[in-house]
Amino acid sequence: TIAVGGDITSDGAVNFTSTGGISTAGNVTTTNDVVNYNSATVLTGNVLVNTGAGIGNINYFNTLNGTFDLGLNAGTGNILFVGAVGAANALGNVTVTSAASVTFNSSFAAASYTQTGSGDATYNGLLNLSGAFSFIGNALTLNGVGTNLVGTTMTVTNAGLFTTANGADLSVGDAMLQNGTGSNSIGGDIASTRDAIGFATGVTLTNGVTMTTGAGAGDDISYGSTVDGLFDLSVIAGNGDVFFDAAVGSIAPLASLTVVSADLTTHFAGNVTTVGDQLFNGAASIDSDVTFTATDTLANITFNGAINNGGILPSNMFVDAGGNVIFNGNIGAVSALGIFSANSGNDLGETITFGEFGSGFFDPTANFEVSAESVQLNTGATSTLAAPATIATIASQSDVGITFNTDDFAMGQNHKLTSYGAIEISGLTGTSATSVTLGDVNAVGDFTVDSGSINLLARSGGQILTNTGGTTNDPMVDVVVGGRVYFSTAPVMIGSGKTAAFSNPTGNVDGSGTLGNFAKTVYPSAITRSLLTGLGGEVLDLSASSVVSYTNPATLLPSPMPILPAIGILGNSDTLDEAKDKEKAKAVEEAGTKKTASESNPAPTGIPVASR
Repeated sequence: TIAVGGDITSDGAVNFTSTGGISTAGNVTTTNDVVNYNSATVLTGNVLVNTGAGIGNINYFNTLNGTFDLGLNAGTGNILFVGAVGAANALGNVTVTSAASVTFNSSFAAASYTQTGSGDATYNGLLNLSGAFSFIGNALTLNGVGTNLVGTTMTVTNAGLFTTANGADLSVGDAMLQNGTGSNSIGGDIASTRDAIGFATGVTLTNGVTMTTGAGAGDDISYGSTVDGLFDLSVIAGNGDVFFDAAVGSIAPLASLTVVSADLTTHFAGNVTTVGDQLFNGAASIDSDVTFTATDTLANITFNGAINNGGILPSNMFVDAGGNVIFNGNIGAVSALGIFSANSGNDLGETITFGEFGSGFFDPTANFEVSAESVQLNTGATSTLAAPATIATIASQSDVGITFNTDDFAMGQNHKLTSYGAIEISGLTGTSATSVTLGDVNAVGDFTVDSGSINLLARSGGQILTNTGGTTNDPMVDVVVGGRVYFSTAPVMIGSGKTAAFSNPTGNVDGSGTLGNFAKTVYPSAITRSLLTGLGGEVLDLSASSVVSYTNPATLLPSPMPILPAIGILGNSDTLDEAKDKEKAKAVEEAGTKKTASESNPAPTGIPVASR
């Protein structure tokens, strides 16, 4: 027993050994010599152990308990705790002012822990602090598998590596901030109950990791530098923003990245690369030119919130997914982007979708808006199609429609755009877009393009999927709408292939009088959401089968009957003379009867029998 005031000063080593244990409230001072507590020790008062500035180790070879404060200064020596610390009675405030290394081989419980100097600290057992943790030194390692607890704040100012082993989770009551110059190797989950999480330097994942903050305002998660590692990262900001201030996955792509926030904002200032899926909930701010890449052929990239420019100048946003790209919030509606480029995979069914039906993040009764200086949809190498798409590869699921405010709009060759509402393309900086390049387009409502230059991408014929589950030939570029087509200028065919054709249910499809050089035909049924939806929920494309009339491939029967124009709607003209209409209809029927024999074995022209 060493009572309060029973301090020891020694010019040599000090060893305490007792089969009955050690009870101490006295300070110990040596001149660069070792201090050993060889037996179970209990603090009965505040204790300071100081071995001087040189090499003088401090060792606790057995358990250490007591509710009092402990101060340790080992100079350039080491501090070792072999047994559990605070298991029976958590220590008070533990302070290390100097040591080459501090090692806890078992659990450690105390009110708080503070370490300064340039040394290391290693926790091989679980950490349990009711108060704060503060480390200023070289390397910090948490190896205790399970939940390591810090009651209030945790600050890591590391010149070397900050490591949490796989499964060494960390739960902090208030903020968890790493602000040193050293890097970070993270294998355990990190949670802040009431505050933020921040990393100033690069993070390398060694395991699947989830980082979670509290539900208060400003409970952010921030990465001031790179994040790498072929593992899953889930970031949950309860009521805060998420900041990626540098590249994610640039050295070692993440396995996947999921960001969940309570309708607040994720800020991106560097590229994001994963092998698997990327999922971002809440708003997104593009603070610099950013490329999002998911390399696996089945990997999707999903944004479940509004996306806006966050830079001083319009930032460029490039999205490249091996699978689907999904946007469930307006893009650039508050602050327009520079270049907005999205590319989905080139396998059947992989699409760019504006407003995923049934997602819960998108209101189908609202118009979808995309605002950027340039909009490029499936124009990249990863989405290149050698043959025409079987179904729509660009889809808007708003029942109202989609508006592209842009100076330059382009679709990729062989790709198809379908909207469950109207489609409008007009200028961003003026009333008119500079250039618009289109492929096949379908819309339940009107299709409006205000541009000084409208190009139509000619293509070869190919198969398309019908909403009855079959396929039929699609011989040409076609625009099929439920309303009318309003082009501000006459479109020009570019590329090679058959000329384009335009159709709606009335045949009166040209709303601006600019389609005089193109076929304008009657579509034989109303254009509806159900017509444009396949059996598996696919968004479909409708096709022109000849310059005479349109066949609805979704309603073809095994033995189709000739489709006759409706009374009052013959070809491109409407008449009010019922007698003449009946006469013309009879002539069309007789002509069809004469062709029946020759068409029993027709030559393969790529045009369905129903329209011939």
